[in-house]
Amino acid sequence: MRGWTLMVAMGAGLMPGMGRAEGPATVGNVEQMVQVFETVCLQAFPERRAVDGAMGQLGGTPLAAREVRTYLHDDPGRGWQLVRPEATYVVTIEEPPYRACAVRRMTPGGFPTRAPFDAAVQRYGAARKRALTPLLSQSMRPPSGLDIVATVQRVEGGGPGGSTDSLMLFTSDYHGTYDGPFGKDAGKPGIELRYVHQLRDAGAAP
Repeated sequence: MRGWTLMVAMGAGLMPGMGRAEGPATVGNVEQMVQVFETVCLQAFPERRAVDGAMGQLGGTPLAAREVRTYLHDDPGRGWQLVRPEATYVVTIEEPPYRACAVRRMTPGGFPTRAPFDAAVQRYGAARKRALTPLLSQSMRPPSGLDIVATVQRVEGGGPGGSTDSLMLFTSDYHGTYDGPFGKDAGKPGIELRYVHQLRDAGAAP
């Protein structure tokens, strides 16, 4: 996942795609996804052995290389699938120079709240005695026709080795066109939620 450069402060609240949750996308589901993200991406990442141990404890199944490419495209990395009764999660680790840990899942209509995610990233900043700066949300529509919205919080002071430390939340609205492997979780319109912890190495292109 290439770097995002967002520069203007934004207010907290519901993101586009949130607030119209349907089906299984309850507050409990939000908390479950945040727990996976916090365990793997905020506590274990970027240490490889720690990530492997966390995914082993969670019961993740490694993805084949072709499956990883579905999510990371030409960027190097690895991934796992994590099946729960409520949803199937995909966890990916992108290798340098854009080191990133991401957790994603499909929902029928988004999540009803982002509060558990915000609480987790606040705990991450507090544990490191670092302030978080919310940045402007950014929308894009790729040729596929998805509507993607990203919000980013930057960790002041950076990460290891002078890297830029960012915590991101993405929603991708498929408008009913999703035909991927997690169709039973998607419903209509089908909105993917993705939580990302990115460490962009010093000197990496934006």
